[in-house]
Amino acid sequence: MQQKGRPCSRRVGHAAEGWYAKAISVARCVMDTTEQSLIVGKGAADLARKRGFPLVDNDTLLTEQSKAAYKEWLDKQVQPTSTGHDTLSMLCMDLSGGVAAGVSTSGPPFKLPGRVGDSPLPGCGLYADDMVGAAAATGDGDQIMQFCPSFHIVQLMREGLSAEEACLKVVSRMKESCHNKDFEAAVIATDKKGHLGAAGTVKRWVDFRTKVEYDGFPFVIWKLGMEEPVIKTASPL
Repeated sequence: MQQKGRPCSRRVGHAAEGWYAKAISVARCVMDTTEQSLIVGKGAADLARKRGFPLVDNDTLLTEQSKAAYKEWLDKQVQPTSTGHDTLSMLCMDLSGGVAAGVSTSGPPFKLPGRVGDSPLPGCGLYADDMVGAAAATGDGDQIMQFCPSFHIVQLMREGLSAEEACLKVVSRMKESCHNKDFEAAVIATDKKGHLGAAGTVKRWVDFRTKVEYDGFPFVIWKLGMEEPVIKTASPL
């Protein structure tokens, strides 16, 4: 999602269907080359194919762990014990202060065909406003989309709250509205000056690639002048 420098010129692109390795690039294609905001199903697959995005074999996207979890689900119809997921939310700011938000995800395992989560929905999974800043979310999308947290965070920053204060307030309100029951949600935000914020309900997160465990919600910061990215964590609310 990106605001093209003019009021009422905010654009968002989303595409879903088929096995495309760079789904977020397909979404960018929707934003840059069409007048539409959301394209799904066969139409999204047709657009990706016509724009030259290659299909990849499903087997190349599966790990031994995911194959075992799928077999267990087929045999027992039970959800996997792992809570790991693959959502990647990113906020960017250019040298002129323009902001953009992007989210890429395959959603939870074993979802119903046709299910759409919060990630592609403006105001839910992501929101960007050059006059204020940007925000994005990750976690249980079916819960998150009920609260429009990314839009809410940007509006709170517009009203004077810091990025950190806005994130904490929105996640706290989500948790209260759900009567403090356990559900996974986390948000990140930046204001137009590059001040950052993050909050979440995540108590513990494991990087299955590196086997590193984090107490809380880990997020990455990489600013101009930094030689390499830094991992921070937000304590669970």
